[in-house]
Amino acid sequence: VDPKQDYIIIHTNPAFIEMTEYSKEEIVGATLALFNGTLTNIEQEQEIFTALVNNKSITKTLFHYRKDGSAFWHELKSMPIFNATGDIEFHYITTRDISDYMNMKALFQLEREVYANIEHSKELSVIFDHICRHVVLTFQKKCHCAIFLLENGQLKVAAYGDLKPDFKEAF
Repeated sequence: VDPKQDYIIIHTNPAFIEMTEYSKEEIVGATLALFNGTLTNIEQEQEIFTALVNNKSITKTLFHYRKDGSAFWHELKSMPIFNATGDIEFHYITTRDISDYMNMKALFQLEREVYANIEHSKELSVIFDHICRHVVLTFQKKCHCAIFLLENGQLKVAAYGDLKPDFKEAF
C-alpha cells in the first residue's frame, strides 16, 4: 500500500485475486476497507491503520469478505519499507488464507459446547439449534444447516438453522 496516496493498494498478485475473487483492476486503487463486511472487526481494522500511519509492523488475523459476499479468514502481515534516506516508501503486506484452520478451530469449540450442553442436560432441540447457528456462522459461504433424525423409519427435521420455516413443513 502507498502511504503517500491514502494507503491505497498499489499492487496485488494472482493468489490474492483468487482468495478475494476481486479483479486486479478492482483491488489496485482501493483500500483494505474493500474487504470489510458486517462481521469485520472494525477495532482491528483501526489497529492496522494506526500501524500503517506510524510506520510500524503488524500481524492480525482478520475476517473479511470476498466479492460474492462470502467470508474468509486470513492472516495479514504489514511491514514498512523505507528508502535509503529513511523515508517511508510503502507498506509491504502479505496475507494468507487461514479459513480452513479457523473453521476447524470453531468446530472443535462447537464440539466442546455440545458436550457441555449434554452434560448440563440441555434439551436436544436447543443443542441442535445451537449447532445449526454455529455451522452457518462458521462457514458463511452460502451455507445452510439442517439436522434430521430418523424416527420409526421416517426423517424428521430436528433443527433447520436459517432455512425458511416451510422447509421444516416439507418433512
